[in-house]
Amino acid sequence: ATQLPLGIYKPTIAYFVMKQWIDDIESEGRMVSCNKPIQGFVFNNTVELKSGWLFELNSQFLGKGGCQDLVELRNRTLDVNFYVHKSFFNKALNIEAGISDIFEKGDNKVKLYKQSGYLEQTNTYDRRRFTLSVKYNFNPAKSKYKGTGAGNAEKSRLN
Repeated sequence: ATQLPLGIYKPTIAYFVMKQWIDDIESEGRMVSCNKPIQGFVFNNTVELKSGWLFELNSQFLGKGGCQDLVELRNRTLDVNFYVHKSFFNKALNIEAGISDIFEKGDNKVKLYKQSGYLEQTNTYDRRRFTLSVKYNFNPAKSKYKGTGAGNAEKSRLN
């Protein structure tokens, strides 16, 4: 993954390949090629304002191909999520709101190969969600050991 911070904007980009190491399999008396790697990428975007607002737009794309565990992914999928975060009262109160699977493109079609045939399956997911999270830290304790020089005697002994 590569992170390229540009001021308040912090994008993260990752590319990946999943390859099955089985070259060909036999299904229904014919050979099926399994050497098509599944490729994908992750593109996460974060904008953090000085006022404490944090915005995230995260996405993941998965291409078709492969025969991982004798299963072939037959279509492309896209998952896009958006979140807003804000802290109040010196980070004691944290509020987060978000929506997941904005475009509802996470459904997939798979084909499971067996010697006697194959099974095709379409997985339809209802993952679009709106979430609201409110967290409050009562009496956030600061470390009583912070800055007291704990361990200095040990460090000087080892030098």
